[in-house]
Amino acid sequence: MADPEHTCRICRGEGTPSQPLYHPCKCRGSIKYIHQDCLLEWLKHSNKSNNEKCDICNTPYRFKIIYDPNMPKKIPLSLVWLKFVQTVSSTFTKSTSIALYVACIIIQVPIFWMFCGRVYTWAIDGSLPENNPKVLDALYYGNYNLRAVLSNMENLTPALKTLTEWRVFFSYTYFTGLRHLVILLIVHIALFVEREWVIRDEGYLKC
Repeated sequence: MADPEHTCRICRGEGTPSQPLYHPCKCRGSIKYIHQDCLLEWLKHSNKSNNEKCDICNTPYRFKIIYDPNMPKKIPLSLVWLKFVQTVSSTFTKSTSIALYVACIIIQVPIFWMFCGRVYTWAIDGSLPENNPKVLDALYYGNYNLRAVLSNMENLTPALKTLTEWRVFFSYTYFTGLRHLVILLIVHIALFVEREWVIRDEGYLKC
């Protein structure tokens, strides 16, 4: 390790108890010392992971694991349990985040697509649908006459009414928006593939 007045050749920082300076090669002077993390980062970004040697003196770097002298012979059970809990917690957090992102894309995007389409339609027509003169009903069900369906149902209970509303919402809003997006995606993929075929054609390249 280095004396306190020496600095790292990469970051120009001094050595600390947690980040000491080392002299892993034959270089002298102000470029003699370097932090281990700085050296590893330099090797990583200079694409020299398979040929680890100094750029100046060509001395090969040798890495060795150094354990703390106070390290116990056996890993404490509490440390193992803590690491296990941290791993499970991290995995659960990442899995939950991914699930929420997927749910947002699969559920919210088709609904938002249909809502925007209906608002644009109203803006062009200048009025709401006759079957659903209320804004929320028009957003949820579009032109579908839900009130007529509910009025024709016998023995209509609150639970059955709610179930019918959800069924109509998913049928005429969610799944319709999902079909629109799938068709739009297929069209874009087809156009992209067609473009690639055209620009790779020999006749196109000769133009």
